[in-house]
Amino acid sequence: MNRNHAFAVFLCSLAAVILISASIGTETWTVNTFGLLGATGENVTCRGTRTLGLFNGVDNYHTSGDNCFREEVIAIDVLTEDTLSFNRSLLFAVISFLAVALFFLVTVVAVSSYNLCARPYETYAGPIGLLVYLSTVVGAVIIAMILYIVIGLTEVNTSNPQPAAYETLRSDFGFSFYIFIASYLPLFLAILAVVLSEKNFTKNMKTKVFHSSQTAYPEETTKDEIFMF
Repeated sequence: MNRNHAFAVFLCSLAAVILISASIGTETWTVNTFGLLGATGENVTCRGTRTLGLFNGVDNYHTSGDNCFREEVIAIDVLTEDTLSFNRSLLFAVISFLAVALFFLVTVVAVSSYNLCARPYETYAGPIGLLVYLSTVVGAVIIAMILYIVIGLTEVNTSNPQPAAYETLRSDFGFSFYIFIASYLPLFLAILAVVLSEKNFTKNMKTKVFHSSQTAYPEETTKDEIFMF
């Protein structure tokens, strides 16, 4: 594999690992703003936010006063919190697909590092192998994204600390989710580098075959002489 292409794949796949890991490790995949039930409009003073990651989250009660909740910040465990109404099986599926993506991304990082020192074109470590690994990563990331969008749009947006007392005023995907989406860019750049490397290899092989044939059969060699070999 061309060393420049291998280095590009290494950098892009490493960037994707960092972005996906950062999104998993932070707690703002979704951000819900809630208030007291029935107290809607811009003049609501009793408001809070619930930020959720894949594993942990925070209930932040911003205001306090008469007939209002107490101002405080409470850490929550997304996997066990009983006021979360969404289907946890979907969340486990998201986490599983992200684990698959990270596993193959780490494999790509290792293989591209190896290709900086060697040129195994047609093995598991060559361009074709890298393309398979990266395609698997992209597929897992797309599935995880779709599943989490389903979770966010259908169930998380109605999740409040006390569903009977509070109502959702606004629900958005948060910074962690957009970090996760940003991983698509280095992934596609890595795939582009692999494709260019494979095309470059094919072109070089055709050139070598052509020169070899010219050397083996010079112009003055007749067809009958060629068939004699």
